[in-house]
Amino acid sequence: MMLNRWQHGLLSLIILLGLIALITIACIRPAISFYQEKKQALITQQERLQRYQAAAAQKDELIPFYKQRLNETRDRQYFLPLMATSLAAAKLQEQVKSLLETHQGQLVSTQPVPAQAEGSFTPVKIRVHMKSDISTLLNVLYQLESSKPLAFIDNLQIQRVGASQKNNNRRKKLNIKPLDTRFDLKVYMLNNEAEH
Repeated sequence: MMLNRWQHGLLSLIILLGLIALITIACIRPAISFYQEKKQALITQQERLQRYQAAAAQKDELIPFYKQRLNETRDRQYFLPLMATSLAAAKLQEQVKSLLETHQGQLVSTQPVPAQAEGSFTPVKIRVHMKSDISTLLNVLYQLESSKPLAFIDNLQIQRVGASQKNNNRRKKLNIKPLDTRFDLKVYMLNNEAEH
């Protein structure tokens, strides 16, 4: 079928307008999508900022409330009783040693680390070096962080000992633990001022 000049021009115009519309949609849609994502992210950040500002505005009311809560008996279970820091560090070392014995881990060393008082709290910190397999490590870390008083693990370093498969049987015979782990363990005691 032959198109006359007028029909040919109209068809060309329709095709041209269709291509322009497709190109426009292809260029504008990503820009609109990008704009909407950024707008949503901005709204989320503004809501978060408002929550933080509301919390900061209540600071003067909340600090006395939390200080009062520190005096409640049930909250004291999360802290070590007040004692000399060296004695508290020794108790913490004994707790780690006992946990490793229970889970067949090998304690290489523990040593107390001096720590600065933090407001109403005195931190007690020890550095632990142990050897174990992965399941023992997971059990020990879980027990430490879920026990009372609350304990915090920091600066965790795990290295694999003897990576070759050839030495695997030899390691098992000699009972060599495949993971060498070092970490800092910290618990808190309440200062005298928080006690009253």
